Amino acid sequence: MSTLKVRRVYKYIDEGVAKYFVYIGDSDNSKEILAGEIANPDGQRQYHLLENMSMVLFMDELLIIHPTTKVSELYISGKVVDINPFIFQSLINSLCKVLLNDYTASIVNMSSENYSQSAALLTDIAFPEKLLRLLLWNNKKRHLKFERSNFLKNVYRYNVYFAYIGCNIGCEIDKLRPVLIWKEHVNKNKTSENSYFVFPISSKIPKKRYYYNVELEINGVKNIIKINEGKRISTRRIVKPLLDKNTKKTIQIEENKINEIKESMKKYFSIQ
Repeated sequence: MSTLKVRRVYKYIDEGVAKYFVYIGDSDNSKEILAGEIANPDGQRQYHLLENMSMVLFMDELLIIHPTTKVSELYISGKVVDINPFIFQSLINSLCKVLLNDYTASIVNMSSENYSQSAALLTDIAFPEKLLRLLLWNNKKRHLKFERSNFLKNVYRYNVYFAYIGCNIGCEIDKLRPVLIWKEHVNKNKTSENSYFVFPISSKIPKKRYYYNVELEINGVKNIIKINEGKRISTRRIVKPLLDKNTKKTIQIEENKINEIKESMKKYFSIQ
């Protein structure tokens, strides 16, 4: 399955019946791939007519195919079949609309019939706003992944930078915020794929002093380094350094603070 090519049409056998798909890409599950279904027309579904084929490409749903499925390239008149780039783009556009409809349907489907199951969400008047924030973040993430080319080339350990953490779930930390660079993961073949293990920094000081939080003063303001929110992020998420307002240099933590973080990590991860 690893040799499949995007836009190319493949054939496979399902319970003795020949079926076809166009390869779109891998899913977030390493055991599955994403494909566009090619079959006979169905008046109930959105589809696109394909040249030189009696079948159509369905535009409204993805197939999930297990990588152990035996597939073979489809040939017509001795040539492999692939989908025209413009048609393929139309497929992607249609699928994006389906995903957007799924987002909005999560609100519409909160009818009186399932009110009891959705009461917790319905009582949250900010729910539509949260849904919009999630959509906006996915758009921002697309920009960071595919369009951003001027990412920071020089990011240094134990320095503080601004990074896009994202729009996360529940109490997970999010937004554009300062992070402490703790460890670098280098991709020698492609520096744009470098990543860093970071600790987010927050100026919101909790009333209760948790043993795993480490205080850090930045430009005269008390902050906390959130050891429990440590995570690995791509270099593409890192925007700019956080500067000391007096020296105009990137803020760098001192040796005693590094040791304090190490001790806090031991406590948090129960390391003796």
